Amino acid sequence: MNILLNGAQGKMGQAVLEASSQEDTVVIERNGAAIFSISQGAVDVGIDFSTPDGTIELLELALQYHIPLVIGTTGLNAKQQSRMCKAAEQIKILYSRNFSLGVHVFRKLIRMAAQCLPSSFQIEIVERHHKHKRDAPSGTAKSCLEDIQAVRADSDVVFGRHGQATGDRNDNEIGVHSLRGGEVFGEHSVLWIGDHEELILEHRAFDRLAFAQGALTAARWLVANPAIHGFFSFQDIVA
Repeated sequence: MNILLNGAQGKMGQAVLEASSQEDTVVIERNGAAIFSISQGAVDVGIDFSTPDGTIELLELALQYHIPLVIGTTGLNAKQQSRMCKAAEQIKILYSRNFSLGVHVFRKLIRMAAQCLPSSFQIEIVERHHKHKRDAPSGTAKSCLEDIQAVRADSDVVFGRHGQATGDRNDNEIGVHSLRGGEVFGEHSVLWIGDHEELILEHRAFDRLAFAQGALTAARWLVANPAIHGFFSFQDIVA
């Protein structure tokens, strides 16, 4: 499998290189600009862990050469996400904010808890990442929030509570908190706090290989299914 890797110099790009098997040929992109000449069919799939701008530049290259893409870059704004979805009308794109298998089981448990526990349980989401992470809250925290909001559509999201007036917490609130420091790979917790009991769901990544292996699994899935087309998520292949 010939892989076009965008963001190879970043920490996730390096993890993908480490996780790649010997039969994989990894061709490196740098900041979305080709440093090699792509001939038709020379690349089977692209993997993108770069920056939002780098992702958009890679999209244009992928459209030109009809390359399916696995995109794991977070921090995309609404316009960039719209461009990605539009591109999926012409090429296969699998997008995920997190490629850890454990995280997708974690999200299933979150959806189950959100459906089972009453609104008298207050919900808090806490994520912790390394000091180099540029976006906050993390993409995974946003996904967890979306999972809960699918059940609690009338919820009010509070990102931290600095400067809030004192008073009782609203049961409809969902608190979202981001911690940054050190070299933490990624930790996410969702807490349901009741008056007499508490449920805490947690996921911790020990290293970036968990995400890299998931991205490679997604890439192989795209290559192994040439007849499919459109926009996919990691949950489409791990459900």
